Amino acid sequence: MIVVPAVGRPGRNDEIPPEWLRGAEGGPSLLDRFLAGLPDSGPASSLLIIHLDRPGVAEFLHGRLAAYGTAAELVALSRPTRGEAETVRLGLGAIGAPVEAPLMVLGAEALADLSHLPPVPGADGWLECGENGRPFRGFVQGDAVGRLEELSEQRGLSRLCGTGLYRLRSVALFRQVLNRLERRGGQDLSMAALFRQMLAEGHDLRYATAPAGLAGVRPVPSVMPPPAVPRRLGLMAGLAG
Repeated sequence: MIVVPAVGRPGRNDEIPPEWLRGAEGGPSLLDRFLAGLPDSGPASSLLIIHLDRPGVAEFLHGRLAAYGTAAELVALSRPTRGEAETVRLGLGAIGAPVEAPLMVLGAEALADLSHLPPVPGADGWLECGENGRPFRGFVQGDAVGRLEELSEQRGLSRLCGTGLYRLRSVALFRQVLNRLERRGGQDLSMAALFRQMLAEGHDLRYATAPAGLAGVRPVPSVMPPPAVPRRLGLMAGLAG
């Protein structure tokens, strides 16, 4: 199952279109690039997009999905959350996702062609990295054979940084780890925090570097929207990034 937790981060300015709907360097939005790059079968058959419950948002998303012929579940949340992981948990609970299903979570910067992802048999979790030196979703330290050793949002561990793409062995494992993180008093319920919890518990976590040129490692959209926003995208401000 692929999950796009569009309301994962709280405290966003509602007057600024979320980054997943803004184009980088004047190109198509990250959402459009993602939908255009989805394969015709396989994981795309179980796509979940989570959004804030605001007027017109669901209709806008249905329109973009229809334009690309993509089927997806949409879940509306009434409020922002404490991070992507909490958003994902609420969305999975709303649709009754099967607990044994593998889980892939895509942050805004990671909305890319999924065909390049290598299988990681036996690993509990996996994340994608970029090598361009920009701390998208935390700095990454790993060993020479691809095992994840440390993940930090505060300091540069290496030239690698997370792109916001995470994979877990199952929905059940995701829920178990997140529940333990929350019981420990964690207020940061991001995917990075969940992976740090998994590292502390000794899980087998891996990392891999995204091929150069994929959308997940291209420049991130600026904080402000482009000067000219098409009329049909006027609903952007109703979403949260």
